Amino acid sequence: MTMKYAHFVIIILIVCFFSKNETFAQAFAENYWHSGTVFLEEGDTLSGTLKFSLQDEVVQIETATGLKTLTARNAIAFYFLDRFEQRERHYYALPYPKVSNYPTPTYFELIMQGEPITLLCRESMVVQTIVNNNPYVMNPGIPMRQNILKREFYFLYKSGKIVPFNGTKKGLLYLLKDRERDIKLYIKENRVNFESKQDMASIINYFNSKKR
Repeated sequence: MTMKYAHFVIIILIVCFFSKNETFAQAFAENYWHSGTVFLEEGDTLSGTLKFSLQDEVVQIETATGLKTLTARNAIAFYFLDRFEQRERHYYALPYPKVSNYPTPTYFELIMQGEPITLLCRESMVVQTIVNNNPYVMNPGIPMRQNILKREFYFLYKSGKIVPFNGTKKGLLYLLKDRERDIKLYIKENRVNFESKQDMASIINYFNSKKR
């Protein structure tokens, strides 16, 4: 094998590795069945394999007695082991005016419980057009459509009010305006990624600590 050919093979392997990991990182939990438990409004629990849809506010669970389809009105919470994130994920049905001004039971993932702010999240898969300028892939520079995992964060207050975060620095500073100076410094020093669950949990935890 010539050095030139070996160099080419290494480049291809690197490209494939990062492509594979990007696909893995974008795995959408709603597309898969998971081992988990559902908590019903009347107090009962169901355990088995479950699948859910945030768009429809529905969770399905397969147990020894068969398949059940439940809505956020009668399944008040559920959790499952996400094999992609390698952790348990917990969802709760909370009143929120998702479509109109009238609050309806809506599923939110609990990211971090705190006071005065608890951090919640909802995920969706959206189609995005990108241009890949990597010279080692086929058809570089040609626009391509791909599915992107989108996260939307929400702040839950002790009063029960849920406020959406628009994903921008300006929006965050507005919601945390009574500690704006501290939050600005924190963002600068920690290079906060507003789409990262870990980063958002960290900054809300920091804000809560300043409110004590």
